Amino acid sequence: MADEQSSNKSTQQPDFWDSYLKVFLAAVPPVSPETKSSAEQALHAITEIAKSVPGQVSDAFKMLVEFLQELTNIKGVDVQVKSWRTLDIRLNTMKEADVPLNRDLAGVGKVEAVRLSKLIHIQVEIGEGNKDLSLRIHEGIAIVLTFAFFTGKQVIPLKGTAKIVRDDKGQLLVESTTYMPGTNLPLTVSFPLKQILSEIRKQM
Repeated sequence: MADEQSSNKSTQQPDFWDSYLKVFLAAVPPVSPETKSSAEQALHAITEIAKSVPGQVSDAFKMLVEFLQELTNIKGVDVQVKSWRTLDIRLNTMKEADVPLNRDLAGVGKVEAVRLSKLIHIQVEIGEGNKDLSLRIHEGIAIVLTFAFFTGKQVIPLKGTAKIVRDDKGQLLVESTTYMPGTNLPLTVSFPLKQILSEIRKQM
């Protein structure tokens, strides 16, 4: 009997997870059946993950819910459940757009903007141990740079795995590492996730 009670307790959802699900559902816009359908798929995946976390919801889950809340406000976003910890996301916009950043690069240049293509394909994944949230960029996101030793602007596509982290104000950031043009010197840039999704929303 004790083992059965222990087993039931380990699979029970944390009490405060209900509040996250209610907020998530409230954010789903009823005017977009495609978005709602995708959000429901994602919600099912997150619920299943939550069931496997006894006693608490890690910050990675909280960040994923926040990320999905923003996505549900974008009409026509396609969210596909690839596994119990991976979501595949595609966004189609009307035109390319630049989101200004204006970040200094140690006096040698500047990150002018994040450039968003008409097709953006990314995957969001819960890491091992349910501790980290990563963003795998397949296509559609680049950074625009200017350098003192280059003429004109340099556009560098962001590819591979980025991190989703929080800044000192608790806001979600995408942190990605690429390389300086023509070198093997790493360049890490971060940009506010909400600002990027807000610009995508304008272009839908």
